[in-house]
Amino acid sequence: VGITALQAAVHKAVVDQRRNALVTRSLASEVLCNLSGTKQVVQSFAEFGVRQDSEDVLVCVLNLNGVEVEGFDERLHELVGGTPRGSVWDVVKVDEARLRKWYKITDEEAKLSSLDVCACCRIACRDL
Repeated sequence: VGITALQAAVHKAVVDQRRNALVTRSLASEVLCNLSGTKQVVQSFAEFGVRQDSEDVLVCVLNLNGVEVEGFDERLHELVGGTPRGSVWDVVKVDEARLRKWYKITDEEAKLSSLDVCACCRIACRDL
């Protein structure tokens, strides 16, 4: 999933939290479910959650109050481990065939827009 779809999933989760309308138990799990093309929480975690064999992990930090936390980067590195590879713009990898299948993006739709925007539309319209 690209950055636009991720931003849409985060925005929807934050809005739902403020409305006390979360489907899951936390903001983080709500983001994962919003990334999903399904309303099935278990299936969302299976597709977008971290697994034992995960080689790459995208860490999404939501700083809703705008307060900088001293030592945050070091603490995050302790929790996650591994080697940071730069900004999200540099490291997001997309398996286009899998993305098209997951979000049911047609050939015609893919010709009109990027896959990221197509996925974003699915996220934005999921509850309609």
